[in-house]
Amino acid sequence: MRIVEDGVWRYYNCPDPVWRVKCRACREKVETILAPVRECLDCWKIEVWSRSPAVAGCRGVEDLPGFPPAFDFLVDSLLVRGIPVIAKASRAPILVVRSGIPGSAYPQEVVDHLLVIYAASISERDFLRREAEEALGSRYRSHRALPVRRGCWKYDEILGPWQAWYPVDRDYEGP
Repeated sequence: MRIVEDGVWRYYNCPDPVWRVKCRACREKVETILAPVRECLDCWKIEVWSRSPAVAGCRGVEDLPGFPPAFDFLVDSLLVRGIPVIAKASRAPILVVRSGIPGSAYPQEVVDHLLVIYAASISERDFLRREAEEALGSRYRSHRALPVRRGCWKYDEILGPWQAWYPVDRDYEGP
């Protein structure tokens, strides 16, 4: 597993050339036209918060000294099973932004550690979410206990809530 770190994030299997180009294009287009673009609409994130109900008490997590080592465990568990993962984990607790669905899947804390797993479609998002819940041994597996969202948090302020960008139950099909 390739790991790269900066002051805020620990990146798994990055830099990934596809996501690097996609994210750069998204930033440039959104800042220019101030509207959701294909790169935003085809970007899904599965959020794994360290103190969320889905993670609490999961196998392997309680034995680790803290985060992000538990996130290393989760990403490694997925990779060992042959599941390609592009992800990043906060190196320190960050503000819990409760904008994903389901809203009930967020921790009570104001700040927490976060692992973000990237997906390019609803089917990939759902597959990676199920696999992450399985790797965690989550007792909430059947309830879709890990929140998901489309695009980046920072664009909600510019573009409005992500749920209004495009139907949340459909992949982007073009103009």
